[in-house]
Amino acid sequence: ARNTTAVRATEPAVEGTRIRYARGGLEEWYDNSDAGLEQGFTLPRPPLASVADGPIVLDFEQSGRLRVRADAPTSLALVDGAGTRRLRFGELLAYDADGRALDARFVVRDAGFRIEVDDRGARYPLTIDPILKNEEAKLVASSSDAMAIAWFGAAVAIDGATAIVGAPSPLQSPDNGVAYVFSRTGTNWNIQARLTATDTGAVNNFGSRVALSGDRAAVAAENGSGVYVFSRTNRRWSQDQELAGLGFDEGDIALDGTTLVIGDAENTPTGTADVYVENGGIWSLQQALVPNDAGSYPVQQFGYSTAIDGNRIVIGSPFGPGTEAISGTAYVFVRTGTTWIEEDEFFPSEAVALDRFGEDVAIDGDTVLVGAPDRSDLGPNSGEGAAYAFVRSGSSWLLEQRLDRSFFQSLSAYGTSVALAGDVAVIGAPGADPFLSDPVVPVENAGLVHIFTRSGTTWTESQQFNVPNLSESDQGDQLGISVDFDGS
Repeated sequence: ARNTTAVRATEPAVEGTRIRYARGGLEEWYDNSDAGLEQGFTLPRPPLASVADGPIVLDFEQSGRLRVRADAPTSLALVDGAGTRRLRFGELLAYDADGRALDARFVVRDAGFRIEVDDRGARYPLTIDPILKNEEAKLVASSSDAMAIAWFGAAVAIDGATAIVGAPSPLQSPDNGVAYVFSRTGTNWNIQARLTATDTGAVNNFGSRVALSGDRAAVAAENGSGVYVFSRTNRRWSQDQELAGLGFDEGDIALDGTTLVIGDAENTPTGTADVYVENGGIWSLQQALVPNDAGSYPVQQFGYSTAIDGNRIVIGSPFGPGTEAISGTAYVFVRTGTTWIEEDEFFPSEAVALDRFGEDVAIDGDTVLVGAPDRSDLGPNSGEGAAYAFVRSGSSWLLEQRLDRSFFQSLSAYGTSVALAGDVAVIGAPGADPFLSDPVVPVENAGLVHIFTRSGTTWTESQQFNVPNLSESDQGDQLGISVDFDGS
């Protein structure tokens, strides 16, 4: 193995949100971004003359009351005396000057830990990039529901200090589904309300989709049960209206202020998306949206996913015509006055049949993020998935980048869920099999969530994380089945 040499002390240099320490042959830097406190290292050249003696090693000493624990080969936890995780070094990334990912891992030792990077064949400089995160809270159902609620987390939404979580498949509950509203005070999240439909006997899978905007929330039920709108006054939530008779089965909902979008992918062979607006406490239909290419294929699933930002709506159609039949399409509609018109439809040129491009969509300003969880690059039906960022140019939406994570895995369903705020993208891969560190074995379908940040026009994976305190009992957890993100 290579010998290690102590780096020299130096004064910091501040550049915007980044602090740099030039330590001779190693530059250490910190960047405070929405993704977390990013501590990184840049190596302009190999630290020693020979690269045949093993991996590059960065050695760290740990002091204070927290101790280091390995969560996985590419993540570390800092835990207190009771074993509770307080901080976390997120998924470790290392790449060379060409952007090629390098094998890297954390190794725990008695007095701290080290980072090992395999630089064989790499072109310098190298970047080594973990992120320090504080896991703020784990949201759970109330203890009285713990044994009666299934699929808690099937749908999530967040807006500022409020979050809503759907639990659409209760095992014994007479409510036929529940949605929980959580409120944050400091770093503590507490249940503020337990939302159920007033006509519980006629509802199926209440909580299968949720949406949140300020003091308004919408919760969808399946199999024709409809969508329910709630509002909050003085921390108390009440049901305002039931938008029934929509035939909601496979679809999605999105809410921004006083505008609600309800996608119904099975309402017609093409699918529809209904736009409702609230005025004086009453929600009424403003317009039913259909794509300009409606009917071009027997089943398009238009409305399977929806997202809204101000006067623009993006709608996913995972069986849309795209580059070929049933490869998928995304549509953007823009509102002028009270009228919505289709602004553009788009898809990646590489799309092929059954990619399911449009499975989930997100929009923030002039950027749209689209997931394609059945995209197969490793082989036929490999299903590792993909996600794509598009940006607006006039009335056209152009591909900015395909967001590739550092590790491809078959059947991970990457792109099943997507979220976007500013220059941060969140992408769920609920079928991924993250690895335990001891023994090094995969935990099937435990799921992963990937974080990307954008600098200029380039998106880079900054973090990935799995179920906290991953163990074999987390098999089938499907972390990432639903994601949301608020830049605050």
